[in-house]
Amino acid sequence: MALRCAVTEDAPLLARNASTLSGGVTGGPAPAPVMMPLPRMMVDGWTVSGMPVAEALSQLGAEGGFRVEADSGLAPVSWNGEAASLTSVVTRLAHSAGGAPSFDGKVLRISKPVAPAPWRFQRPAGRDATLALLDALRGYGATEVALGAEDVTFHATPASVARIRKGLAPSTNVIAFDVWTYRLEKTSTVDWKALDEIAPVLQRKPTVDGERFVLGYVASEKVADFLARFGRVSHLGSQTVAGPQGWALEVPLTQCGQSSEKLGSITIKPTWERQTMALDLSGSPLGGGKIDAIAPGSSAIITSGAAAGATVVAVVRPRVLVAR
Repeated sequence: MALRCAVTEDAPLLARNASTLSGGVTGGPAPAPVMMPLPRMMVDGWTVSGMPVAEALSQLGAEGGFRVEADSGLAPVSWNGEAASLTSVVTRLAHSAGGAPSFDGKVLRISKPVAPAPWRFQRPAGRDATLALLDALRGYGATEVALGAEDVTFHATPASVARIRKGLAPSTNVIAFDVWTYRLEKTSTVDWKALDEIAPVLQRKPTVDGERFVLGYVASEKVADFLARFGRVSHLGSQTVAGPQGWALEVPLTQCGQSSEKLGSITIKPTWERQTMALDLSGSPLGGGKIDAIAPGSSAIITSGAAAGATVVAVVRPRVLVAR
């Protein structure tokens, strides 16, 4: 969380991504055990009761021409004389013992299930790329995502890892947003026309949910000072979210603040083209809408209608890490 919440005003606005997001993947679950076909034979009238699984199946192995080995600590097994194929008997007794069978043509082995080891990605260079990897992993359904000094570990199926690596290809740009959120308890009507006193106003789009502005580069503190002209301002939080180009990014409004109040989230879906991007917005209480042609480093100011007796204001600054 400290990585996400440590927003700096002087972060690079348009930079070259220093490393691929999905490089150096290692680990993962052990390969599935080899299971060659067992001899085609029926087992009929055979009984055992409370016997170690290796000892029980060795009786069948003597007739089928194979050896049996088993891990220690497996449960004893029983068979009541039911007629079944050798394959069915082996499978059912292995599972009854708490193991899994494998057969290489000579040796039948009953092994304890092995918990899958976590996958590991080499940690990307730079804060934005690291945040993009963390958010993308969660977006792809990875669990137990943990950030280490040199790597990022997580749990996922091999199929999911293949999708993750494809989605985080080296050719993918990374879009980052620095987001500051404020709560304004108004004592007078906000004169939004006066925004041009702190930075050039490049766009203005009134909506049913609130105002939408695009300003040239402006420090977040200047926006807070502007809002303070019209009432009491509370800083709800500051954070950075990042993801591969084309991803929608959800920003919980109070995620990195001191307030225990839950004010919902805003979802930002950027479309990056020719040095500018469009932002599709959704969520509550800031509502939806679209902002066109915002350049990296410009500031989008998004306001809500009255929410819990106050106005919520988000300052969103996009940045881009261009793929190598």
